[in-house]
Amino acid sequence: MNAVTHGRGCASLHAMAVRRLYIVGSGETAERLAELGGALAYDEVHLRNDLPDLIDPDAHVVIAEDDVTRGRALMLELARAAVLPTYAAYAAPHREGWKMLLALAASGIPKERLDAIAAPAGVAVGAETPAEVAIATAAELVALRRELPRPSAGLPVAGALRGASRRARVVSRRRRTDGSPTRDRGGDKC
Repeated sequence: MNAVTHGRGCASLHAMAVRRLYIVGSGETAERLAELGGALAYDEVHLRNDLPDLIDPDAHVVIAEDDVTRGRALMLELARAAVLPTYAAYAAPHREGWKMLLALAASGIPKERLDAIAAPAGVAVGAETPAEVAIATAAELVALRRELPRPSAGLPVAGALRGASRRARVVSRRRRTDGSPTRDRGGDKC
């Protein structure tokens, strides 16, 4: 409950949704995101090592654990929670975010739940360092507050495996329409 002042200073209490941000994890990414979270107009910002016992469905929960193994375990726990929060995210570099989604899918998490999880969290700017990941995630939180579409929704899978997908695209360009390989500049067959 928040106090709201009306007219001549009379205060009345209204049940207003409390905007909560839970940052779960330890390390530089979590710390940087917590610093930024204070400026994002949340009523409460919680930096925790573990998920809360009861997850508020209106909350925003970001797993920001620098230890990949522990981060994946926390994300799996969140994905299996009875109630998924409005924003469930995994703050990590792009490649790790996609690996997380694949691990969740392999663990049997339903597709509709996977679609609701932002992994990797944040605006796609190529963030790699903990500070960059925190900034990209904070930018997505701003978009959500402004009721814009979630920037991390619908990221192309090809970007997740840059090296492998790039090689696949190069090979596919070297094939004729009938599927037979063509010769590249070096004279080797594909």
